[in-house]
Amino acid sequence: MFIHVNMEPLREGALSGIAQMTQMAPMIPMMLGPKMSGGDPMVLSRMITALLEGIEKFVRQLDYVDILISLEPEAAGITILSGYRNGPIKSYLAKQKPASVALLS
Repeated sequence: MFIHVNMEPLREGALSGIAQMTQMAPMIPMMLGPKMSGGDPMVLSRMITALLEGIEKFVRQLDYVDILISLEPEAAGITILSGYRNGPIKSYLAKQKPASVALLS
């Protein structure tokens, strides 16, 4: 089975959800309060905010996701492939050594 997900029609909705989550980030540690065992809620808040900023950058650059699923009597397999728009992720990946084994031929 092959599934192709084009991110263009999904991007605005995903970014909107991430923006709402970013606004809620400071509230999450405050709600945890006593369960944090004396930890500083602002540290956790900054960590959550930084994580969400990273996810936002990833979603902005993600172009598509392909999912390949194979089912055979002996085994099952799943491969996830992704493509990126021009930007830091694509530049970084272009500079890396190619994989030792080609995923598709």
